[in-house]
Amino acid sequence: MKKVSSQYVLAGVACASILVWGSIATLLGSILPSLSTRADLSVTQAGHIFLANGFGLVVASLIAGPLIDIWGKKGVLLGGAGLVAASLLLFDWAVTPLTVMAFAFTLGAGGSALVIGANAVVSDLFAEKREAALNLLNFFFGVGAFVTPFAIVPLERTGGLRAVLAALVVIATVSLVLSAAVRFPPPLRSGGWSFAEAATLVRRSRFLQLGAILFLYVGIEASIWSWQVTFLIERFGVDRYMAARVLSGFAITLMIGRLLSNRILLVWGPVPVLLASTAAGAVSLGLAYNVGHLGVSVGGFLATGLFLASVFPTGVGLLGRNFPQLSGTATGLGITCAWLGAMVVPPAIGYVAAEYGLQTGVRLISLAAVVLCLLSAAVYWQHKTSASKS
Repeated sequence: MKKVSSQYVLAGVACASILVWGSIATLLGSILPSLSTRADLSVTQAGHIFLANGFGLVVASLIAGPLIDIWGKKGVLLGGAGLVAASLLLFDWAVTPLTVMAFAFTLGAGGSALVIGANAVVSDLFAEKREAALNLLNFFFGVGAFVTPFAIVPLERTGGLRAVLAALVVIATVSLVLSAAVRFPPPLRSGGWSFAEAATLVRRSRFLQLGAILFLYVGIEASIWSWQVTFLIERFGVDRYMAARVLSGFAITLMIGRLLSNRILLVWGPVPVLLASTAAGAVSLGLAYNVGHLGVSVGGFLATGLFLASVFPTGVGLLGRNFPQLSGTATGLGITCAWLGAMVVPPAIGYVAAEYGLQTGVRLISLAAVVLCLLSAAVYWQHKTSASKS
């Protein structure tokens, strides 16, 4: 048997995969005006594109986790990078609403496979300090998220949509080549994958708690990306440029928070860090949405990125720690919960805002943060009780 690549080489491949996901996560919103013009999309059809993309994320996450446990991580990362590259290439030929939605679906599926594969790689490579390692891994999501709006999308002014897609294809292809070149360890499971075991997993209280935490965290983050600019304009009358700068600041504090969490988690346990992060995040979001002062609101938004940054990677790490023999399946199902949060929470805020006003709608975000903190407290209490019995 040929030698497996070193853990740091494998971790580098995982970071490249997450960077690809970050670079395409905001792509559809960035190129929507060009797609709408070329494919003659109505506002409703534009919304369907994002829905198709979300379904791609969910479907792939349900499939990728078990595939990791059965066949290993290499195939999932190769398939994810290949789907992303192919979808980006085919977008250039998408001139009808149906074809745009189809490629949005496959783009989401490929991105989801990259997220699950990369998180599973790092979680298993650094089992003793997996939460710290996963925070560092997910820092590269923020790096990738800056590539599209600040470095690649401006290409559209000179080279059009084709130049944007070509640049992103290059990034995805680099990830594909790296995944193909390295040698991954075999699956952790030696006896195959069992549907019955997976069904038992989703009924475990610890999985349900962590799945709900991921659901709420990603729902909160997606809601901030979706509603923050509108909230600042409507609530405080700031101009669109200023509101967008605040949103960029949120992305920066998110990255800083993950770098800091990487160091903190090398010293403190993941469960106390999770509880402290969600408690501080609930306070900062409460200030952001419920205090009628622009400076306090902006400070609350920025602090939220710093405090809540560790929640997603730490939650994913705890899934791997609690279910080591089904780590791929647990990671995939947990991330499915996360994608569902992104699909459910922001529209729910829109429905409430349409009926009762945006100020009432966005208070759902701070309410979700309080529930997130309570769930983290339940995990902490269960962990403390288990530790005292052992």
